Amino acid sequence: MEEGYCDVMVMAAAGLQRLEMGQYISELLDTETMIPACSQGAIAIEIRENDPVTEDILSKINDHNSLIATEAERAFLRTLEEAARYLWGATHVLKVTNFTLPALFPVLTAHSI
Repeated sequence: MEEGYCDVMVMAAAGLQRLEMGQYISELLDTETMIPACSQGAIAIEIRENDPVTEDILSKINDHNSLIATEAERAFLRTLEEAARYLWGATHVLKVTNFTLPALFPVLTAHSI
């Protein structure tokens, strides 16, 4: 970046912050500008089946809204299973009374493949 090999880079702000390179963040893109990959940013913990003790412990840190959003985004991908080989984006918008799932549908032509 500093050596000028490119004019523009789009990188994850969280990654730059972890690397203590936050000073390079010039803009944060909202989901109106760029729809992220499905379940981007979700953290998951996998546990054994039939392990109610561990499930009970983890239920205390589970974020219900994130669970709903992640499940909806994954259902979106399963619904489009045949086309899942392409890059898809989706993000949730959870409101008190409803749930919407804006999505990015790439248009592929012979020129873009």
